[in-house]
Amino acid sequence: MPDSAIKFPPPWFDLKSAIIGSLLMGTVVGLINYSHGLTPALTSAGKQAAYTFFFAGLIMQYCRWLAERDLPPWATIALATLWPTVITVILVFMLHSFRGTPEPVLSTIPPGLMGMSAYFLVSRNIVFGDLSDESEANTD
Repeated sequence: MPDSAIKFPPPWFDLKSAIIGSLLMGTVVGLINYSHGLTPALTSAGKQAAYTFFFAGLIMQYCRWLAERDLPPWATIALATLWPTVITVILVFMLHSFRGTPEPVLSTIPPGLMGMSAYFLVSRNIVFGDLSDESEANTD
């Protein structure tokens, strides 16, 4: 394969996070807005799913890049968790503040919390390695 061949997905995009995140967050945001009717719920869910597909893939790779910085472990994990979380919350709130989402604040909370949890777990695993491998190695 020549070096000029296009790789899919590109190295700066996490396709797995994009697909799982878009399905999960689109569903959650749709359910949050369902009490306002089917059309607002589907509009909100569609916006969230599309946003999450494109940005979750980018932000998760950014989290991994931050977690590989040469800093003390606590600082690396904090940086790789908090900065992507701030970006996520700002972008999601802006997305839902435009017309079509009846509950923009409630629609921002789940992506912020789930994103922060995912960023923490990914950065911790990068900084300390996969902890399950260590526990299996110690039982032998």
